[in-house]
Amino acid sequence: MCRPIDQEHAEDLLYRLGDVGFGNFSTILNQSFFVVYEDREDIRGVTRYGVIDGNIRLAAATKYNETASFNKQIRTITVDYILKQKPSISQAIGISTLASNAAQHDRLEYDPEQILRNARLILKNDCKILKIVPNSDPSVSAQQWQRDHEKIVREELAKVLNVDPAKVFSSIWRTVQIPDDDFDAMIKSLTKYGTSIAKLTSICASYQRRPRETVRLCSIEYEDPDDFFAAFDDITGCDWQRTLKDKKAYDDTLTDDEHAHLILGELYDSYNAGERTNVLEKFLTWRGIAEASRRKTYPDPTSKLNFYAEKFPVFLNDAPTPRPSKNSRAAEPGDEIPPKKGKRSASSKKKPKTTIEFNTGVEMHTLREDYFNHLQDQPHVVGLLSFFLKSNSKNLGDFPDNNIVRRMANQYTSNSGTFDWDKYNTAVTAAAVQQRDT
Repeated sequence: MCRPIDQEHAEDLLYRLGDVGFGNFSTILNQSFFVVYEDREDIRGVTRYGVIDGNIRLAAATKYNETASFNKQIRTITVDYILKQKPSISQAIGISTLASNAAQHDRLEYDPEQILRNARLILKNDCKILKIVPNSDPSVSAQQWQRDHEKIVREELAKVLNVDPAKVFSSIWRTVQIPDDDFDAMIKSLTKYGTSIAKLTSICASYQRRPRETVRLCSIEYEDPDDFFAAFDDITGCDWQRTLKDKKAYDDTLTDDEHAHLILGELYDSYNAGERTNVLEKFLTWRGIAEASRRKTYPDPTSKLNFYAEKFPVFLNDAPTPRPSKNSRAAEPGDEIPPKKGKRSASSKKKPKTTIEFNTGVEMHTLREDYFNHLQDQPHVVGLLSFFLKSNSKNLGDFPDNNIVRRMANQYTSNSGTFDWDKYNTAVTAAAVQQRDT
């Protein structure tokens, strides 16, 4: 119940059953607990049983009987415990761990994939046995849960699974946030490439941003992990559905398509599927909808979605976006959204000029106290700085005649109005000589 049958281990037990011979099978089959549960009655009224711990031994006995003579076949297996109902996966893992503690020679540890799968099942369905609250508990923030429980997870899971703690990564709790179907599609890659806390965290975080792309990547086999992570690095951005959830604007009672309908309104049908995705991703990162973060004004997903619907036409005018025909092809990775008719594309607009903003509220006496007074022993440097300020000042006429900037700049201004470099170099030389002599 806790893991699939390991055929290689079953083959080993098969040969050992042959070695011990008829009448001694229990030394192999009952070396540790054999635990089953009552499953159901078939149409003949015969009770059927499910195996919690002992399925590999049962498989070995079945294989043995296929080749053994009728008189030497295994007819009965002693069952240590029969449960009246099917246990939860967490309870089954606990029972299996207890049984494996009793076994020594035939003990089979979980492989990395089984550790990952069973640990996730415990965290998802019965994490109270680890003495922690679920990481989906709405009363506990993700950051607080991580601080309080991430370290506990590793040690407690290792105890329950009866494995070396080094084989359990503390970030394994992140796999609970992946739905079952996607997790099953990703588990091979999660096991093969998620070989450290950081790597497993990275893959799970990528799934949160781009679930479809991450699942697609994890379905491809790479011989070299470096090739996997090179392709993995190309997954950028964030699905618009995830952005809505991060903005607390996703209504769990609605489908993705219904969310798109609400936001795009009557323009929904003017986009094909690929263009719809592109425009929603651009729209939800548009600064014009930042107001929706005000909790008092927009306290729930419905109010936020209605606000987005109102702002979408404004977004189209602010950042031209296409209104393609229904028959246009689906957008492909790397495509840019073409502009609407009669509008220039965003890339065709002139780049904004880089400007420097000055603090016009600074008084000159503040500059003197904070900067120039410290340069009394280097008047040539003050002269250079003052000349620069004077030459680039737009309000030079407002400077009084005795202003330090005007006075010092005038001292180093040549007859032609340029900076007097000869005088400056002479001052530098004199300062160097004075410093050397002192």
